[in-house]
Amino acid sequence: MIDKLIFLLMLIALIAYIVKGTMGFGEGLIVTSIFGLFLEMKLVLVIALLLSVVAGIYQFIIIKKSIDKKLVLLFIIPLIIGVIIGTYILNLINSDIVKIVFAIFLILYSTKALLTKDSSNSKKDKKGMNKFLAVIVGLFSGILDGVIGFGGIPLIIYLDFYNYKKDDFRATLVSLYLILGLTRVVTYGYSGLFTSTSLIYTAYLIPVTILGTYLGMKIYPHVNQKLFKKIVMVFLLLVGVILLIK
Repeated sequence: MIDKLIFLLMLIALIAYIVKGTMGFGEGLIVTSIFGLFLEMKLVLVIALLLSVVAGIYQFIIIKKSIDKKLVLLFIIPLIIGVIIGTYILNLINSDIVKIVFAIFLILYSTKALLTKDSSNSKKDKKGMNKFLAVIVGLFSGILDGVIGFGGIPLIIYLDFYNYKKDDFRATLVSLYLILGLTRVVTYGYSGLFTSTSLIYTAYLIPVTILGTYLGMKIYPHVNQKLFKKIVMVFLLLVGVILLIK
């Protein structure tokens, strides 16, 4: 019989992965913030990672046709190198300082984007994408993911800078988050962070994770381009506020 805590975590995971299915990201913010109220944070990070990878693989299989494969290939190596570097320097620096600086940047960026009148014409075409900048963003994203666990955010900002349609945006983001997640699975495994407890919790939560992702993908077609971009910016603002509070 499922106890009350497991049932509550299942409900939270369902909501988080409806968001994931709709937006392509955001589940980590919900899972880590709320699960952390009931479970030890190391355990939460492992559970959140495994669920994110499972959902990412499921979503990737379904929407892979919309992925910008050239961009993903450009990002793969910098992301992996960045995660390894970030995991290493995690023990050398105060991650709270990084969180504060990054949180302030996110709040300022997302607030400006929400207050600025949307104009897709003012954005650069993805054909003119700066490859060198993409590599730098990928490396920084990987490092940030290793240090504070929110490395996908610079990728969102970078993609938003170019005139991506929401289908391409979501699909490419899902694949990039999956690369980050799989890399962290390796580094977490090497660090001995996977335990029987984390695997048991994950096993309970996988069915609702898949269900939530499925429901989110059913909601997604009803969200128009402008609303989609506003929701993305609201989430970035929320991430910034939560990081600052923590």
